[in-house]
Amino acid sequence: MKLLIFGIDAADPEIILNHRDSLPNLDKLCSQGAYGRVQSLFYSCDIWTSFYTGLSPDKHGVQYLRLSNPKSNQPVGLKAPVYLWNQLNQRSLSFGMIEGLFTYPAPAVDGFFWSGKPRSGEDYTFPASLKDFITEGYPKDLLPRPISTYGISEPFASAPVDKLQKILERNYFAEYPAHLTRKLGWYRQTIQRLYNSYPVKVMFYYTTDIDLFGHFTQHPACLPVTLQTYQALDRFIGEVIEDCQPESVLFISDHGMQPTAKVFDPKERASIMVGDYRGWERILPDGTYVTPWPNQGLQSLATGVHSDTGFYSFRGPQLKRDFYQDISYLQVYPAILNALGVTIPAHVETTLPDIFECFDQKRADGYDKLQWAKDQGLLESLLFFADLRLEDEVLDLGTGTGVVAAALQQRGTKVTGIDASWAMIEKARQMHPDLNLVHADLRALPYPERVYNKAIARMVLHHIIDGLPKAIAEIFRVLELGGEVVVCEGIPPLPELLPDYQAIFSLKEVRHCFLPKDLRDLLMQAGFVEIKEEMFVVPQVSVSNWLEQSGLPEFKQKEIYRLHSQSSKQFKEAYNLVETEKDILIDMTFLLIKGMKPLD
Repeated sequence: MKLLIFGIDAADPEIILNHRDSLPNLDKLCSQGAYGRVQSLFYSCDIWTSFYTGLSPDKHGVQYLRLSNPKSNQPVGLKAPVYLWNQLNQRSLSFGMIEGLFTYPAPAVDGFFWSGKPRSGEDYTFPASLKDFITEGYPKDLLPRPISTYGISEPFASAPVDKLQKILERNYFAEYPAHLTRKLGWYRQTIQRLYNSYPVKVMFYYTTDIDLFGHFTQHPACLPVTLQTYQALDRFIGEVIEDCQPESVLFISDHGMQPTAKVFDPKERASIMVGDYRGWERILPDGTYVTPWPNQGLQSLATGVHSDTGFYSFRGPQLKRDFYQDISYLQVYPAILNALGVTIPAHVETTLPDIFECFDQKRADGYDKLQWAKDQGLLESLLFFADLRLEDEVLDLGTGTGVVAAALQQRGTKVTGIDASWAMIEKARQMHPDLNLVHADLRALPYPERVYNKAIARMVLHHIIDGLPKAIAEIFRVLELGGEVVVCEGIPPLPELLPDYQAIFSLKEVRHCFLPKDLRDLLMQAGFVEIKEEMFVVPQVSVSNWLEQSGLPEFKQKEIYRLHSQSSKQFKEAYNLVETEKDILIDMTFLLIKGMKPLD
């Protein structure tokens, strides 16, 4: 699993940030990633739909349903490309939704989908058979005991306020943590079953439990039971992370909770909600505002309303560590896409939050300083192997800083360079302002069929973690009949050293580690024929140079260096490894492989 999202409605930033020492799993997420407050809105349906689409409420339209505005347009449909699940499916990332708010009816997805509330029919799962997983033992919500069970015979509107206050002061809603523990235990088992049956790349779990609880527990005396409830949630988070072993984890809430009194203070932003509560409130002797909550024909005590500040913690390979940064609710959608390596679509109007390591920028800045990247022997061998004609139109895939494209252009070849990294594109433009450069995803090339004579992919395919066959199919599609794809990829010098190769690169990045057969199979499965290949060795490459330009944190650089230094005799001989006082030198092996699109 690449990403596990915990969508926890109303998880309050102040509770979490002020009690991290009591919430070890959330504390660990914060320490290992970026975290902070989410500057948001008050209404959940608006906010979650913005999380799903990247659109503000006035553009996605869900707010108009809430406001019952007859002049509004219909909300953006769940099948629209802007929705997160559709964006990910287009990039070959399967998706699973667990009770997402305002996602009914369940859309058809690559993965599974379980729509949450509100829903009005039986078409709330995709596939329909998903109901078999979720009906048995489905846990009910729990409300606090009605005021009548505390010996109050009067209805809420006329009940003595001192007696109402005593209810809150006497461990009110103390039964909730145990209830939540049981409920989340059921969800943990259900998540395990779903993931075993649908091993999706991205899973999104949503719950209203903390929101429901928070409406009743904003009295100061409720803090102990609040902490116990958050601790139950914290344990669940740790257990599900352990079960699923995701590469990245996002904990996100749409808003927090605050005392109901806030809506009656005109100086507070929450006062925009006063119309929802005015006329129902009672004021207790200690100043607490309470409102009635329907409970099976009786009434429970509510003390809380939504705040407009949520919380997030985002851990992953590209995220900064132990980094506090407040973000906007509109930045959540692009942050999710960016963490998954998905190009952010044009409809997103906000900027990315400053929570990502500038790995692409560091790598772009250092790319042309890499010894192997500027090796003229490798570049000339690649171009000779490509067997280019002057009239060829060439697509340079993953152009990076434009090294290959610039060399082709100098030879008079018409070339277009594409890359999914804006940092690489900008660096290439700085270095080669005359190049034709396009920001694009190799899995969705923005060209019609049969446009190019040659496509060159130097050291790019290993970066396409999901959807690599789709990328090769796209290359095949845009090539003319008889056109060729030419690939250059680093490989271990011996097949037996693949585990060592993988161990080293696992510290650097998430990537493919190829053997020649893997690349041959990829090309042939896409339909390429007349596969040809050659090996090229760049001798005595500096490991220190490679690491210094990698953009990696120092502790990872040291571990990669150690793996080279303490490698086996076979490894050292195959790599012709020479260790000097200040460096390690190795021979780097590259495979040049090409295939032709059949003429008919």
